[in-house]
Amino acid sequence: MARANMGRLISHINWQSRIYVRRRLQGYDIGSGEHRFLMALFRCEGSSQEMVGRILGVDKANSARASANLVRKGYIMRKRNPSDRRSYLLYLTDEGKAMRPVLRSVLDDLLSELTRGVGEEDLRTALRVLGQMDRNAARINGKEPIRDLMEGVIEGTG
Repeated sequence: MARANMGRLISHINWQSRIYVRRRLQGYDIGSGEHRFLMALFRCEGSSQEMVGRILGVDKANSARASANLVRKGYIMRKRNPSDRRSYLLYLTDEGKAMRPVLRSVLDDLLSELTRGVGEEDLRTALRVLGQMDRNAARINGKEPIRDLMEGVIEGTG
């Protein structure tokens, strides 16, 4: 019973969080998932479109769509990778860089609300358990766990 409810709760938290972020970013023309793309670029600007997609755990089509939308909206620019002309490197525009404090505030507020009334020890336990579940999910699907992908790229640089 606890296992079935856990999946439902994780899904529901994700759904509610996306609604909250979308509502808070309404005036910036940043669509669902695009804020994640920008957050990754704040930490690893100049990375390939493919690498940002891998960091976020999205496929090439979603990565290409998100980057094209953000280019069209003026938040990022794509430059051909000089070492691989088939790929693009992604860079923030001034408009994109200006979104950093906005996104940080929205996500900090969300995290504060989600963790209200939850003690530090419980949060550490939850992160440990969710990390193991992510590693298990990645293993059964032949993928890399998100935390392993982010080591040295996203963790501790933001």
